Amino acid sequence: YKKKDIILAYQKHVASTLVFVNPGLASSDSEKQAARIVSFEQALAACFVGVKDPENPETWYHRINRDGVKERAPNLPWEEYFRGLGKADIVDIDVTNPGFLNNLNALIVKTDLETLQ
Repeated sequence: YKKKDIILAYQKHVASTLVFVNPGLASSDSEKQAARIVSFEQALAACFVGVKDPENPETWYHRINRDGVKERAPNLPWEEYFRGLGKADIVDIDVTNPGFLNNLNALIVKTDLETLQ
């Protein structure tokens, strides 16, 4: 398979899943939604910022406090997320890829709510 073939097959799977969970959804609508979802997932993967020296553990561990996470990605519902994890009082967080948070925030801002849902 070529990468494009795999992505198209995955997109068809997403469209089928959308119809399965919402039987009233028209096939053409599921295909459009699937295309938006797969496009978002590809953009999400591109948010990852490569680690300069993967052999060095110091390049993987970045302690950021709760406010620092909120500053990097203010458009995410952090309080609800922490509560959902059962960690409502968490203070320090190890973020493997701090650049990802910045890029994720920018992606969330420009993505329509229907795709995010």
